Amino acid sequence: MKTRLLRFCMFAFFSLACISVASAQDVIIKKDKTRIECKVLEIGLDAIRYLPYDEPDAPVINIAIEEVWKIKFEKGTEWVNTPDPYEVSSAVEVRDHKRAIKYEFFSPLFGKLAFGYEQMIKVGMNMEFKAGIIGPSIGNTTSQGNPGGVFVKGGVKFLFGSEFTTRGVKYAHGLAGKYFKPEIIFSTFEKNYSFSSFSPSGGYVTSMDRVNTTNYGINLVFGKQSIVGNIVTLDWYIGAGYGWQSFGHHNTPAVIQIDGEGNFESNCYSHLYGGPEFPMIFSAGLAIGILAK
Repeated sequence: MKTRLLRFCMFAFFSLACISVASAQDVIIKKDKTRIECKVLEIGLDAIRYLPYDEPDAPVINIAIEEVWKIKFEKGTEWVNTPDPYEVSSAVEVRDHKRAIKYEFFSPLFGKLAFGYEQMIKVGMNMEFKAGIIGPSIGNTTSQGNPGGVFVKGGVKFLFGSEFTTRGVKYAHGLAGKYFKPEIIFSTFEKNYSFSSFSPSGGYVTSMDRVNTTNYGINLVFGKQSIVGNIVTLDWYIGAGYGWQSFGHHNTPAVIQIDGEGNFESNCYSHLYGGPEFPMIFSAGLAIGILAK
């Protein structure tokens, strides 16, 4: 009886020892929750060096430290990769936020409310759309003529990379950085204009006509977008390109000297237009947004 008990104890002890040895391993847990069973050799400033657990003769493998969430060591202790709140490139913590909803901050000063939506297509390339309601204004000048209409813009952002190669350099975030964006513009709006015409009874009569203005443009935009507090986007930009404009009159086919010198409207709300003799367009603005997944 004692012999059997002794054998059972020895067998149980041996089994527990084998289980302990089999489970004696470190586990690297990445930020995407991927688990790597290994033997950690070193935790450096930029990388963690380890050996695969089931391949002791394999070469040492490095993994970037910013990809790691924590390490569970075989003795039960843990190492957690806590981000430095003073780290300049803290935007990497929200790389999974690949969309932004924006508002043109100064748009009410120019007789409109403008909004935007940006989404990352791939690293270094984003799609952006903007839409605006023409009419709302907090200034008297831009509300003259009771304007009303809409405009839309759309284009692809190409982020500028570095002009030189440095090992380990990456984009901090897919929506941040300097960029170049070709865009297409369409706007249409109505506005009241006064004009004078000769009366059969003699003299001139001042009348009112509501004119519809339609604009098209191809714009080349340069700008820079930053991420503040890992949630807010700040996007400032300037642009120049070519534009076209046409008119439709409600009450009369008469030619109206809209700008006082020529038959065109310079303020198209989506951009400024130089006229048929100088058909360039110009745009500029500051958009503030919120990051979203």
